[in-house]
Amino acid sequence: MQREGSEKALFISLEEIRGRQEVSRKMARDLGMDALIVIGGPFYDRPGNLAYLTGHYPPFPSVDFQNEYRGLGFGVFILPVSGKTVLVADTEAYRKERIAVDEIRPTRNLPTTVRSVLADLKLNTSRLGFVGLQVAPWALVNEIMENRGTIESADSILRKLRRCKSPVEIALLRKAAEVAEIGIKAALSAIKPGMTEAEVCAEGIKAGIAAGADFVRYLRVLSGPFSGWPHRWPPATERVLQEGETVCMDYIGAVHGYQFDILRSSVVGDGDMETRRLIQLASEATEAAIKACKPNVSVREVVRTADRIIDQAGFLQYRAKFTGHGIGLDTVELPFLMADSEDVLQPGDVICLEPGILIRDKKGARFEYEIVITQDGSELLP
Repeated sequence: MQREGSEKALFISLEEIRGRQEVSRKMARDLGMDALIVIGGPFYDRPGNLAYLTGHYPPFPSVDFQNEYRGLGFGVFILPVSGKTVLVADTEAYRKERIAVDEIRPTRNLPTTVRSVLADLKLNTSRLGFVGLQVAPWALVNEIMENRGTIESADSILRKLRRCKSPVEIALLRKAAEVAEIGIKAALSAIKPGMTEAEVCAEGIKAGIAAGADFVRYLRVLSGPFSGWPHRWPPATERVLQEGETVCMDYIGAVHGYQFDILRSSVVGDGDMETRRLIQLASEATEAAIKACKPNVSVREVVRTADRIIDQAGFLQYRAKFTGHGIGLDTVELPFLMADSEDVLQPGDVICLEPGILIRDKKGARFEYEIVITQDGSELLP
């Protein structure tokens, strides 16, 4: 058992983070940019670009811009193609020992402080590439630029770098998957007639946090007719589980910043032959997709492999539209596993495979596992 007050965990080294910065600098220079402005959101909601290049996770939730409180919940990293790096953080409560930057400037007014940093680094008239435009609020970006010049995206740089996971990243994702399995098994054990979705959810979240999760973003427990839905708000309700119906559970969170995302399906009690067959079919579709995953195999072929299993059983019209996705510092990353994708799998990809059958308002079944693409095949996580 870990001793009180101690912290034993695997983290990305400062050296690895600085190495990422140097590669990013070269790529930015090749694009003719003078600096990257990297923006990340709160630790639980798309901090990936910022965390990848600094090691910092904004700890505060994002809030409305009011008076001098502007940009809370976000962090901004200024990475010149050469020279000093600066992190603008919305708090003084940061983990300095894990952050690989030359200077940290805490503030409650991020855009004003970013403009000050750009002036200090003599970058206020330079060509800037923004990373994280899909994450950053318009008000933050607009105030950083003060309506001058063109806002240019450099997201392609981080998309390429973040997709291929390093050995330490894979180890962290493996640990996250281990924690997820503990949590989902606890939830599966709680599935009994008379239990509510919320009670099942509580058991899974409790087990995941106890096993080492930073947080569980949600454990979606969809029972009965809702098991045929891809998602629903709220994720778990007071609905009472009934004998013989299906339950689909989607478990998402993070361990040491790296995400987990798995799905499992079960039946309440024994269930009839049709229900058990549906669950078995969904499991077989995922297993087939996993076996199809190898380097240089097209995403389209992986999707087709799962679809063939579902089609042969006569359920193709009910196939889940999303077969899978990459995972890392954010829950959903490249590649997207969709039927019209032109992408191919690459060594270092870590992906979640989740084909399934969803019969809206009746029943459904899905199984989602995480795998890493290796040089000669794939490996199941954990």
